[in-house]
Amino acid sequence: NDAEHRHLLNFYPLYPWTVRAFALLIGNYFVSAVWISTLASVAAGLLLRRLVELDHSAKIAERAVWFLFIFPTSYFLHTAYTESLFLALVLGCLLAACKGRWAWAGILGALVCLTRGPGVVIIPTLCVEAWQQYRAMRRWNWAWLWIAVVPLGYLIFLAVNAKVSGNPFTF
Repeated sequence: NDAEHRHLLNFYPLYPWTVRAFALLIGNYFVSAVWISTLASVAAGLLLRRLVELDHSAKIAERAVWFLFIFPTSYFLHTAYTESLFLALVLGCLLAACKGRWAWAGILGALVCLTRGPGVVIIPTLCVEAWQQYRAMRRWNWAWLWIAVVPLGYLIFLAVNAKVSGNPFTF
């Protein structure tokens, strides 16, 4: 019954979908959730290092990753929460944009919006990156239009709400 599960509409769907897909292989939802969070946490560390290395030395990049993982609340990155997946996707999106891989930035940005509500903040962030690239090159890049793909993640979330409850804004 959909009415019983309407409270689940508070959760953005990418993490639960990923857990469900991984659980098909493992057979256990909790273990799948922990594995996904752990793998995403490792990916976030690697992506943070590469992103910091774009502007700073390898030593500073190592320290950034070190401080990410020793921060007192970093345990949320290793438990069955969306934080590590969200962080990995945000860092991947930003790294792709900084390297001029705008198709990947748009797709990863849409996945960011499918993971957590604050993901929509990636849109102005990508616009600022595109503006900085424009200022450096003084030339329009049609690939920047991939930023328009990012809101599709949020629209998919609204479609899930509409399908389950009949109202996309039920949450």
